[in-house]
Amino acid sequence: MTNPIKHLFSLLNRGDALSVRVKKHILISFLLRGVSILSGFILVPLTLNYIGVEQYGIWLTLSSIIAWFGYFDIGMGNGLKNKLAAALAVNDIKNAKTYVSTTYAGMILIFGTLMAAFLSVNPFLNWASILNTTEVGSFELLMVVQIVGLFFFIQFVLNLMGTILAADNRPAITNSILPASNILSLLIIYILTLTTDGSLLKISVVYAGTTPVLYVFVMIFFFTGQYKYLRPSIKHVNFRYFKELINLGVKFLILQLSVMVIFTTDNLIITRILGPEHVTPYNIAYKFFNLINIAFTIILKPTWAAYTNAYVREDFGWIKGVMRKMLLIYAGFMMLAIFMVLISNHFYLFWVGDKVSIDLSLSGLMALSV
Repeated sequence: MTNPIKHLFSLLNRGDALSVRVKKHILISFLLRGVSILSGFILVPLTLNYIGVEQYGIWLTLSSIIAWFGYFDIGMGNGLKNKLAAALAVNDIKNAKTYVSTTYAGMILIFGTLMAAFLSVNPFLNWASILNTTEVGSFELLMVVQIVGLFFFIQFVLNLMGTILAADNRPAITNSILPASNILSLLIIYILTLTTDGSLLKISVVYAGTTPVLYVFVMIFFFTGQYKYLRPSIKHVNFRYFKELINLGVKFLILQLSVMVIFTTDNLIITRILGPEHVTPYNIAYKFFNLINIAFTIILKPTWAAYTNAYVREDFGWIKGVMRKMLLIYAGFMMLAIFMVLISNHFYLFWVGDKVSIDLSLSGLMALSV
């Protein structure tokens, strides 16, 4: 009988160097994302028990609203991913460093301006009215938005480290940030449940602060070590490259804005029409069926830079072969979505208990959306 471990390694090492690298990063990403999903699923009932259904809905809505500002990078992160991948494919270190330095400078300029504007305007906004709630005091909501907003703006710049790793065909390292962040959040929130009363402010600081802190350590590690040659510097900033990054980035921005409308306005619409307590069942159903999107993205993500690399080398046969395999995988995920609808009610009961009621029609529509 064939040893399954040996068979797996045989499959991983089959094909050309680019294919082998992509397959290994897909496997590692699946393992890391599995840890992230498991810890993320544990976080939901833990957080619900700590702050309740309505405050959890407020947090979900608030984080969605602040995440909108991430689309104001004019697609520069995606522009960098393609430009840097192309430069690294031909070992053009000078241009690679210029692209990295210019993108960091542009992002700091954009998000520094947005952050200053946000912190200036925020005290004048009535968040209790915006979020349609009376459960949390206006001052606490103001502090939550101020602190969370600050962390989010900082994270948008720090996320560029993940873009650099992805451009170098190393997305598995980026994918390790989320599970590490979830596990850290899980430990802190568990301690909070044992030692403090429920607090939206504390939960918000934990959720919003762990990822930026971890990215700081990742940046220090890589920019003082393996990617020292790419470390951004003021003397390598060239705003003539800014146009190149934006021209490509704007095309991605159109896609990003579409995604923003589809995926990040839901929580606000539900909050305004039905109330924040209705965001929770919607989001629980979304988290369950979004597992399909997560799995497919894990497979797709390593191919982004690999497609760029193959395109630069004019290896179109490799590109076509991978795309055919992707379509077959996609068909398999469609069948999985149907199965998930059939077991959804049993899964919700196991996951969050009877605190939240989710209609089967919501699960069906969520599967269709996915």
